[in-house]
Amino acid sequence: MTMSVGGVLAGDDCQKTVTLYAGQHIDVGIVNLSEICVDNQPTLRITYEVDESWRITETHPDVANNPVSFAAFTAA
Repeated sequence: MTMSVGGVLAGDDCQKTVTLYAGQHIDVGIVNLSEICVDNQPTLRITYEVDESWRITETHPDVANNPVSFAAFTAA
């Protein structure tokens, strides 16, 4: 199962919640993105919340500063 998250955490956003999709079109929950401070360093916290009938067994998050560069990287 491939899960994708639409949306970005950028600019002055400190927190954002986006839909978590299984495949490309099945809404299975949400992903909370927030910036926190750990040892005086800004850190991205990613929290997955899936609907009761779904389970996450493994994650492979990718984070990019520029979504255009990320899209080109994943298409290769």
